[in-house]
Amino acid sequence: MRNPILLFFGVVLMLSLLSFDTTNNGVNFNSAGWSKVSKTARYSKKPIFVFIGSDNCVTSRRMTDVFKNTSVATFFNDNFVSTKMNPEKFWDYMVTTNWGVTKIPTLVIMTPQHKIVKIELGYKNPKNLISSAEEALKEMGINNYTPSELNDESPSSH
Repeated sequence: MRNPILLFFGVVLMLSLLSFDTTNNGVNFNSAGWSKVSKTARYSKKPIFVFIGSDNCVTSRRMTDVFKNTSVATFFNDNFVSTKMNPEKFWDYMVTTNWGVTKIPTLVIMTPQHKIVKIELGYKNPKNLISSAEEALKEMGINNYTPSELNDESPSSH
């Protein structure tokens, strides 16, 4: 009687491990707070990427899909300290309005010292998002960034 039970649990465990995909969880958005994001950026000497959006915004949710694209995730994880802000939260609202943000979604790229280099409004497909970020890196004088190997994955590539 023990063998069928062990076999059953073994099969269940094996199936669950096979279905668990750890290869790409998307862009790693630091959720530890602005102070931690700032310290991490200064320590790692990486610029900061801020996604300002809301779960209540259809276009923001579409951007969430873009952030799961393997090429986008690899590019941003290698070259930026990334965080999300939701202007529906008081602190995020205060910070983002000081940056001049009035619409969502908005993408902000800044130096580790908080100098805003680029602000982009609205939806960006993977190619345009990476291209815009590469322009910002070059504008900051960062030429040794990890380049993107863009792949067109569905559904986030449209």
